[in-house]
Amino acid sequence: MPVYEYRCRKCGKEYEIRASMSEYAKGLKTVCPECGSEESERVISLAAILGGAPGGPSFGAGGCGGPSCCGGGN
Repeated sequence: MPVYEYRCRKCGKEYEIRASMSEYAKGLKTVCPECGSEESERVISLAAILGGAPGGPSFGAGGCGGPSCCGGGN
């Protein structure tokens, strides 16, 4: 199940919500666990930018970039 990251616009607290993609598509109601505000914005995490979870098939997750990568090719 995907994890969606949010930041509260009122207090600045960052928090996560686990929800299915269909739940997200329908619109998630988020409530800040710190102050109870319903005013939040989605934060795009580094894992989302890189394309997956640690250890998955994404840049920087253990793959080698070629003969000069990781000291190889010597």
